[in-house]
Amino acid sequence: MSVPSAFGLLMLGLFIVGFVKKTGLVAGAIWFEAVLPERYQRVCAAYQRRGTHCLLVGAGVGLPACIAAAGLLLLGGPGLRLFGAALLLVVLFLLVYGHGAAYLDTGQRLRGAFGAEGASAKILVGGATLEMAFLAPVAGQILAAVVWMRCFGAAVLELVGAAVPEN
Repeated sequence: MSVPSAFGLLMLGLFIVGFVKKTGLVAGAIWFEAVLPERYQRVCAAYQRRGTHCLLVGAGVGLPACIAAAGLLLLGGPGLRLFGAALLLVVLFLLVYGHGAAYLDTGQRLRGAFGAEGASAKILVGGATLEMAFLAPVAGQILAAVVWMRCFGAAVLELVGAAVPEN
């Protein structure tokens, strides 16, 4: 196999993996909205009303959790690797749980352009729009990191019961 064809296969494989990941995030967001609608609304409320707070919580909790999980997976023994894998699964769960808030918010903002009615349609439109925006070389990656931390923070705030401030 020549070098150009091997590179082409690698790029095709990366594209397929990325497409499956992005499709899975959107499908997971639609599933969470259908199964847990009242909790999902609290995550969306936190994402929309407390954006800076969600960003700070996501950066303060999500980044150390990812670093700890990666460290345990790479450097730990068998027992620590299992704990690192469990921590990584919790982080991924919270990401999927929180990403729907970003998708729904974007879909609500674009509802006039696409005529999306219902939460699932708005999540689908918003998810497709955001995931395409994330493909931009530099700005898309910065946007993805900010949205990741904000979504993670909204999911954490909802799980600890601090998603919507009490008046």
